[in-house]
Amino acid sequence: MLDAVEGLVTGDTVIHLHGAFVSAMLLDRLLTQWTDVNLVGCALAKNWWRTPKRPRQCRTLWLQNCTACQPPNLVIGCSSWPELNWLSVDEGYWDPDLNKGAIPPEESLSHTSSFPASTSHILNAFHSSNLESLFVYNCKDISFLRHLPASKRIRDIYLDGSPYSEEIFDWITSQKGLQQFSISWKPDTPIPWERLSRLPKLRSLDVTGTSFSDEDLAEVAKYTRLSVIHAFYTELTPASWPLVFAMPALKQVLVSTEMLHGPIPSGLPQDTLLEEVVALNVSAKHMEYLQRLLEPYPTVKSFEM
Repeated sequence: MLDAVEGLVTGDTVIHLHGAFVSAMLLDRLLTQWTDVNLVGCALAKNWWRTPKRPRQCRTLWLQNCTACQPPNLVIGCSSWPELNWLSVDEGYWDPDLNKGAIPPEESLSHTSSFPASTSHILNAFHSSNLESLFVYNCKDISFLRHLPASKRIRDIYLDGSPYSEEIFDWITSQKGLQQFSISWKPDTPIPWERLSRLPKLRSLDVTGTSFSDEDLAEVAKYTRLSVIHAFYTELTPASWPLVFAMPALKQVLVSTEMLHGPIPSGLPQDTLLEEVVALNVSAKHMEYLQRLLEPYPTVKSFEM
């Protein structure tokens, strides 16, 4: 495998490896020659995160269903190359009760394991990390996150498909530079929305596949100045449209069928700063409803996905 990688054109910026054994030497080569590395179903050498002999070029690392990449090791690895600013780990954990409505991963991605966290190692490594984006998908246990210190560098946190707790939410709201936050496909644990007021830079929220309701939206609108909301497959109803149109900073909202049926709600504001409504997996009837809804707002564009 190392010989094969040696023969690749090093001028490329992205490399994908699927189902390979990745030795420490091979991974070191990948991380020093490519800026974007995507490993799926790979077995990584035990000490893959060791400090390299050469500077690493990798800025974006995606690890999906890889062994030897438990989050404590991942965070330790972040300190090995300060250039890294985008890290994604997908353990492939699947629980239909936590991921209602989503498409299950393939059987090959059903690996599950527990992640024992070494708090001191995590803290020491994270202090020296320059991560701006952290994606932790479908992990069975993300309790290690609550041991991480706050960082002004982190702009994006996506914890899709992973169970969370109030302690985890406290850690999230301690990241004062956070701009995008996703809690998609989560269990129906009550969320203290008022704590979002601790995030003055938060502009995008993704609540897809959750029990997010009209009451939740009212709380979010009270404590944030969001410009984008992803709300596919939620419990929002058409009754929320007056608030959506009235939110002072909202530019784009993404919805599905639950908000596109029945009578047009009353109390719509005369003007809106909203620019786009994106509808996912809807019928012609739902799009007709959306067109009628947007008639008073000629500047608002509608799109279908």
